[in-house]
Amino acid sequence: MDLSPDDLKNLQVSKLCEIARDGDTPPAIMMALINHTEMVRIALAENTNLSENVKAMLLNDSCLYVRSSLARYQTLTASHLHLLLIDHADVRSSLASNESLNLETFQQLASDSTQAIRVRVAENPNAPIAVLDALSKGLYWERAAVAANHNTSRSTLSVLATDPDVPVRMAVAKNPHTPTETLILQAQDQSQKVLMALIERESLSTEVIDALIVNADDDVREAIANNRYLNAHHTEILSHDESAEVRVTLASNPLLSTKVFKTLAQDTFSWVRYGLLENAVLPPSTLLSLLCADPVQGVRSRAIELARRKPLDYWLSENISLSQNWVLDNQNVQTGDILLRNDMHSAYQAIQAAELERKICTHAVPPHQTPPAECINQRHDGFRSKRRFL
Repeated sequence: MDLSPDDLKNLQVSKLCEIARDGDTPPAIMMALINHTEMVRIALAENTNLSENVKAMLLNDSCLYVRSSLARYQTLTASHLHLLLIDHADVRSSLASNESLNLETFQQLASDSTQAIRVRVAENPNAPIAVLDALSKGLYWERAAVAANHNTSRSTLSVLATDPDVPVRMAVAKNPHTPTETLILQAQDQSQKVLMALIERESLSTEVIDALIVNADDDVREAIANNRYLNAHHTEILSHDESAEVRVTLASNPLLSTKVFKTLAQDTFSWVRYGLLENAVLPPSTLLSLLCADPVQGVRSRAIELARRKPLDYWLSENISLSQNWVLDNQNVQTGDILLRNDMHSAYQAIQAAELERKICTHAVPPHQTPPAECINQRHDGFRSKRRFL
């Protein structure tokens, strides 16, 4: 940085703050910045590459916010800490957020008479386990902060899981380090807020989900139905849930098995079937069943709109038959007729080509012989298939 102290006189405050925070700023420039405005000195106190002389001068700065910034961001010596620990409460609060403190300083701040400072210690990601254990027996805000801290011991989290205050138990449910056995107990919690916090976790064990999907609260089961860590057993149970809202939510979950798709496609509540049309992995066979035979015109219309947007490869991902029969308004209709009636000629031709290819492979291979690979894999490009057989 090619600057002299005299150059600083012509710079705006925003530029001076930028220079003050820059770890490559020369010591001479840092010393010159000490004589500038409070805003510049606050920025300088955030610089983690300060000389001991500059730190000492900032430590005695008349501005409370400069000393607070120094306490928050610097690696401090024992003499620095001694002065900061007897400083204003705002300075001590900033010091409590400093992640480079030693055990003795953490312990002193954890016993501070100001609750906000003790909470800051409990929130510090580097707070020692012993300090967090002690704070877990404190007032509500301290316990809530300890419950959320990723450094809190498993045994302390287990104790806080039964805390009388709901927000504390919610924090335990959200903590990624909470042990599975504690989460299983929390799945029985009487507070919906705690259960919802549990469901929002990035992952849950099978045992926890088993408890949640039979919860008496419809909203809890609806929330779990929307989650992305259900297995086939869970989705099958939820597909028969007594609450239509649960089944509607489940219908759009991409984890559904073929069996569950078929179950929901026959659901008596039409909004469940509408929900299936929002599913990103809806199988062609399920879409066809909704398109060809759903008793509600609105569902069929929505299915037709969706089907028209599907690429040809989508229709070739299953062995679909154009001659499959469906019952609509007490009349038999075939898949092929429905596709042509709705101007889906490309899909019709792609399916027809795939059917012809399957027939050729079936008749060309003698009994007890394995068909060639191109016959086993039916996922051919639709246009390629049409050129070959049409």
